[in-house]
Amino acid sequence: MTWEVAKVTLKKIWLWFRVYWPIPAILLYTAAMWVAFRRNSSAATEVLNITKESYEKQVAILEETHKQEIEQREKNSKRYDEAIKLAEEAYEDSSQELTKFKKKRIKQLVEEHQDDPARMSEMLGIMFGITYVETVDDNNN
Repeated sequence: MTWEVAKVTLKKIWLWFRVYWPIPAILLYTAAMWVAFRRNSSAATEVLNITKESYEKQVAILEETHKQEIEQREKNSKRYDEAIKLAEEAYEDSSQELTKFKKKRIKQLVEEHQDDPARMSEMLGIMFGITYVETVDDNNN
């Protein structure tokens, strides 16, 4: 009698699996994925943290570079203004007018020789008869 009960129960279970097979398949798949990815969660978290730190370092470097570029641009602008002022004073004495072309050339010389004030002073002296003297404030910036 127990064999017949077991046989009927197994047939009912088989019938249920044939009709509702996606439910156990999904449960089995979920369990397998949980086991497979549970071990690597700490490694994935570590990778994300390293990526975040790298991103933050890159942003800091970009911000510092931008700040230096702005400082350099301001320094060049100040040098240009001083050179134009000197050139205008020199041409005022000789009753000549400083043209736009000459102003552009002075600006070009200031930009080309921004790292070498001595060479810039020499070139301004040769071309326009003026001498640029670097101030103490220029060296501090």
